[in-house]
Amino acid sequence: MTTLHVLGSGSSGNALAIVSQDEVLLIDAGFSAREMERRAALAGLDLWAIARQAVSAIGAVLHIERAGGMRWLAGIARFALDGAGRLTVVP
Repeated sequence: MTTLHVLGSGSSGNALAIVSQDEVLLIDAGFSAREMERRAALAGLDLWAIARQAVSAIGAVLHIERAGGMRWLAGIARFALDGAGRLTVVP
């Protein structure tokens, strides 16, 4: 069975997870690493699968600032696993 989990949608970020058997596909992981883990845990998802998917599939994390109707790139980072296997964001 394949299941779609909406981990968040709105001005603070967006994230979807498609789960099929033991595999997880993240779509638009627009939250911090800690927030992704928190939301995945609330949805009952395997945190190791989320971390592996984020690290292997997402090449860059772009931080976009918005003010006065304008948007600009404020930073670029990437997901990584720390020594304990937790998801982190590395500048």
